[in-house]
Amino acid sequence: KATLENGPWVVNGKLVWTSASGITTADPKSFGGCLRKWWYEKVDGKEAPTTKAQQGGTDMHKVIEAHLLTGSALTQLAVAGRRFIPHPGSGLLVESPVDFMSEPGVRILGHTDLYNFRGEYLDPEGELKSDPPWTVEVKDWKTTSSFDYAKTTQEIAENVQLTTYAEAAFRKWPDLEHARLTHVYFLTKGRPQAKLVTVLSDREEIGARWKYAEGVIRIMADVAKEVSADKVPG
Repeated sequence: KATLENGPWVVNGKLVWTSASGITTADPKSFGGCLRKWWYEKVDGKEAPTTKAQQGGTDMHKVIEAHLLTGSALTQLAVAGRRFIPHPGSGLLVESPVDFMSEPGVRILGHTDLYNFRGEYLDPEGELKSDPPWTVEVKDWKTTSSFDYAKTTQEIAENVQLTTYAEAAFRKWPDLEHARLTHVYFLTKGRPQAKLVTVLSDREEIGARWKYAEGVIRIMADVAKEVSADKVPG
């Protein structure tokens, strides 16, 4: 969506903008991250075709988005995680635009699955709990073939994509003091099931993690100047 709205990421060797998922793709410390893969996709223009699993994830996002905005019915798979999906209504921002400038001078663009400003969240058991005042929950919907791929709370706390969305929220709403980072996983193989992983972070923790992300962006900007994949770390 962001690419369609904003054009190519790299123009004449200059990294113009990136998304949160783009940083993850390039980050060697993120699962599946690889600078050379990122170079092939964004500099050389060899985007990998959308897989069936990726399309399933996109479809799941659309189903939940429509439900939160209009109250429309959920699919069987989404119903498996119904206890982790908040009731439609006020206090939620669905597919909220992300747009801010990083310190390396690269624009950060995209959309967040869900910002929850209600001051309450759903825990891993699906029970409603209260958050500290001035907290936003950053919630991301994921599909997976196995819960073995689900991240731990520590991995969620360090997740570049969620950190980017939290940083965007802190810049847009400066009174915020905490960000709750949440993944909801929907199991696509076997019996429909869902799992939630969540962790609460403060501004200092998000800021420190965002500094790491900006370091990755600087490397991406250098890699964008390369004309051959052979010079890009794999």
